[in-house]
Amino acid sequence: MTGSLNMADLAIKMHDVQNRSLVGITSVFFILGFGIKSAVFPLYFWLPSSYHTPPSAVAATFGGLLTKVGIYAILRVNSLIFIPDDFTKNLLMVIAVLTILTGTFGALNKINIRRLFLT
Repeated sequence: MTGSLNMADLAIKMHDVQNRSLVGITSVFFILGFGIKSAVFPLYFWLPSSYHTPPSAVAATFGGLLTKVGIYAILRVNSLIFIPDDFTKNLLMVIAVLTILTGTFGALNKINIRRLFLT
């Protein structure tokens, strides 16, 4: 729609796009895609078994990089390319709070200490 893949160029050209509903749907798809990568609520179905299965060094690298990159991408794309509206801000706030709560309750439910620290 904009003829560019450069993020700085997209930030300028997105203001001129006439079809705002398509831009909103695209924004939600970006949130879903990066939300799966960063394991936010309710897209965390892959996360509980992925940290305690590999060796500790791999799990530390995995935990330090994978989920944080997804959160960074959500914040970067929604603050630079898409014009943040009230719906998007509220959606991200609700997702953040629910992710914190489900992560806390999931950690409280663990009995195995290795699973508790690596989840």
